[in-house]
Order: sequence, then structure tokens, then C-alpha cells
Amino acid sequence: MRHVRRLFAFALALVMAFGFMLPAIAANGDLNVDSQVTVTGFESGDTVTAYHIIEWKDGEGWELADGITGIDLEDIVDGLNAEELGSLASAVATAVSNNKITPVQGATINDTTWTLPCNSVATAGSYLILVTSNNAEHVYNPAVVSADFNGTNSAAVDLTEDEATLKKQDVTVSKVADNAPEDYSVQVGDIIPFTVTVTVPQYNSNWTEPYFAVSDVLSTGLTIETNPTIEGLTAGTDYTLDVKNDKSGFTIQFSDKYLKENATASVDIKYSAKVGEAVMDTAQVHEETNTVTLEFSNNPSDSSDHKTVTDETHHYTFAIDAARFGSTSDKTNELIKVGVDEGGNAINAYIEGTPLPAKVSALAGAEFTLTGVAPNGGANDEEAYKQTATSDADGRIFFNNLEVGTYTLKETKAPNGYIMDTTEHTVVITATYDEDGTLTSYTITIDGKATSTYSVTTDEETKETDSDIDSVAPGNNQVFPINNSKGTSLPSTGGIGTTIFYIVGGVMVAGAAIFLLTKRRVTAE
Repeated sequence: MRHVRRLFAFALALVMAFGFMLPAIAANGDLNVDSQVTVTGFESGDTVTAYHIIEWKDGEGWELADGITGIDLEDIVDGLNAEELGSLASAVATAVSNNKITPVQGATINDTTWTLPCNSVATAGSYLILVTSNNAEHVYNPAVVSADFNGTNSAAVDLTEDEATLKKQDVTVSKVADNAPEDYSVQVGDIIPFTVTVTVPQYNSNWTEPYFAVSDVLSTGLTIETNPTIEGLTAGTDYTLDVKNDKSGFTIQFSDKYLKENATASVDIKYSAKVGEAVMDTAQVHEETNTVTLEFSNNPSDSSDHKTVTDETHHYTFAIDAARFGSTSDKTNELIKVGVDEGGNAINAYIEGTPLPAKVSALAGAEFTLTGVAPNGGANDEEAYKQTATSDADGRIFFNNLEVGTYTLKETKAPNGYIMDTTEHTVVITATYDEDGTLTSYTITIDGKATSTYSVTTDEETKETDSDIDSVAPGNNQVFPINNSKGTSLPSTGGIGTTIFYIVGGVMVAGAAIFLLTKRRVTAE
């Protein structure tokens, strides 16, 4: 009987022991954790960083990770809006800086999918996902993804989202000439209005020092005419403006307050620039390339991590009988000043690079004026644009600072021993451009004849230079001859030459009349 009592007591103790163990087993051993958490929506090459922010703690249930303060667990599990996500990320950033929390390890990235294996109580809970973009044109919003216990558990917390698709904000910049394509070609004195458009993302409170700035650097031929403004924003409050002393560029930096309070917005920066004499060189095409750079914070965990995006505009001036692009000795040949052939016949056609007809030579010393397209920043009359030129030893007549348009060419003085050509010639310059305003070809037409057409190739690797034209190839260019016959130009009607003959003749007639009258009186006496 004594043995039976001992056996019963042992069994009762065993049952009691198991009874004390059951709550613990129910709390942990019978629970099945989601096998993994998954994040998509980013691009190949982006950096994904995850922090374990809600953890399961035995006997206590779900709790925020150590070091995360200023936000409640209930706020997270009830769902977070964009601003609350930013607050959470900010709290995590503080915990990271205090060495209270570190990024999780063991995740894998397969191109555009991030996966973290779970399968255990230790890995259960919620993760804050932060992404740093490798592409300079995106900023990602934070996200939360969770590995919950499947089935019933003792924590009244809903952590069912084991997959998350990231949301990103595009960051872009564009610069345009408001009067394009007219302002793709320019001349000294032109005023070019510009609009720089940027997409400003919303930087939530987790961005401790967000940076967002626009810098516009003008090329040597342009200077700022009217300072930049942003409609609807206040300088000094929403942004600061710094214009260079020489008016060669500016920087606009948006304030921390504006960046955090603004919802994603498109902002237009407007200003104008004036074309200066630096565009007047000896090349057949002169290019002004102007670059705008947007620099912005791209990593919420590192305020010094910035990305940049750029855009640019192109502006051109053209020249006649100028230095061929890339050469200091070879010149183009749109016009040529020549004499007539031995029979006195005018030279009506000439192909560039071929010999002139026998006993016909190029003539130096002829003087010309070219009038036409006026600068848009000056008087709108023909005389507002006027150049003079003298033909050189090869008969070339150099004019530069020309934009697309129509001009009048007139000879004002013939070479010594030749008769001046009194014909007024019409010169027309046309051009074609790519969608981004890059020059592809231009044509010079004189008196209705397309004398010269040039195709333009742009070197995409030299965008940082003032001129990024790689080559300008001529076509089968017809040169327009302006002929002079040998002889002396007669004075024009009403000129001093004709007048003097009239004066001398009149004096002689008057003298003869006086002589005859005097002689008659003498005879009569």
C-alpha cells in the first residue's frame, strides 16, 4: 500500500510539473512564424537596409526594440501614414546613432526583390525598410513589413503584412528656353528667357538634414539679365538665392522647413540671360551649352549622401566664310568675290574646292555691309543689326554673330580698278535641331540658291565643355560668286562727279555770254 501511495504522489507531481509548463509551451513552442518577409518596388542596384523594430519577448509579447522612443507600438500596428512613417524612421535613426539597434543580416536580393528568411520566434515581428537609390532620379519612402505568428497567439497585435511594395518619388530637373526653337540660335544682344523645372519630393521628419539645391552655370557667352524667381514661394523663407557676382550663374537652396512641409511639388524657376560678345569667334558655328544641376539628399540615414541630376540647353551663332570647325587654317566658302572671265562674262557658279576658271582670280579689298535680324533685346529695325566686311586675298567675305533669319548683303566699295556690284543679295540661314535643341544641320541660302548645307555631329562625351560639337561636315557646297568687271565706277546720279560738270559747264556758258556782251559794247562805241 505504501508503494502505491508513493507511485501516486510521483504521478501527481509529474502532472503538476507539466501543468506549470503548459503556458510556456503554448506561448512559444506551438506557434508558427511566417517563413519570410519580402520587399519589392525598388530597382536593380539600389541598397536596401532593414531594422528589426518590433520583437517578440517571452512573457511580455510584442515590444518595440530597445532604443526606439517617441512612438508607440499601437501607432505602428494600427497603420502609418507617410508622415508617421517618417517619424518612425527618425526614431530608428536616433537608436542607430546611439548604437542601440543595427541593421539585420541574412537578407538576399535577387535583382529587384529583397527577402529575409524568418521561421523562428527570434525573427518574428516588424521591420523598417529604408532604400537608398542607385538611380539619381528617385527617392524612396520608408516601409514596414512584418513576420507574424500564423494562427492564434497571445499578443493582440496585427502583423499580417509580410510583403511590401515600395513607393518612390521621382526627382527630376529640366531646363528650357521659353522661346524655343527661336532661341536655339542667338546673336549679341539677345535676351533669352529660361524656365528650370524641378520635382521636389517630400522629405519626412526622418530626414534630419535634407538638402535640395539647384545650381545653374551659364556658359561664357551669357550673363544673367533678370534674377531667378519662383512663383508662389518666398525668398529667404522657402529658399535662399545666391547669384554670382559676375552674373555667370546662381544657386537656389530650398529650406529644411519647406522640404518637410511640402507635399511633392513641381517648381518653376524663371530668369533670363543676355548674349554677350564672347559668342563672336571665328568658327563657322559657335555653341553655348548651359548646364543646370540638381543636387539632393538621397539617403535618410546619411545627410552627406547626395545625388545629382542635370539638364542643359544649347544655343548657336553662325558665320559665313569662317574657320572650318576644328581647324585654324581651313575655311568654309559660302561667298567669293571674283572678277569676270577674259570674255567679260560673269562667273555664275563655283564649287568649293575646285579651281576658278582660267584668268579669273579672287578679288581682295571689296567692302560689304550685311544688315538684317535685329537682337530681340534691342530696336526692331534693320539697322539694329549691321556688319561690315572686306574680302580677303581668297575672295572670302567673313561675317559672324549670325542667327537664323534673313539678311541683306550689299557691296559698298569695289576693289581698285573694278566696277562695284550694285545688286542687293538676300542671305537666309536655316537650321534643324534634335528634340533637346542640339543642332543637327544648317543651310546658308543666297538669292534663293542653297549654297552650303552642313551636317553637325555632337560628341555626347564632352558635354561639360562650352562647345561639344564633334564635327561639321560640308555637303557638295555651291559657292556664291559676286562679280566685278574691270573699269572705273561712274559716279552715281546726283553725286559730286556729275555736279561738278554741271557747275563748270554753267560757268563756261556764263563766261562766254559776258565776253560776247562786252565785245558788242566795245564795237558799238
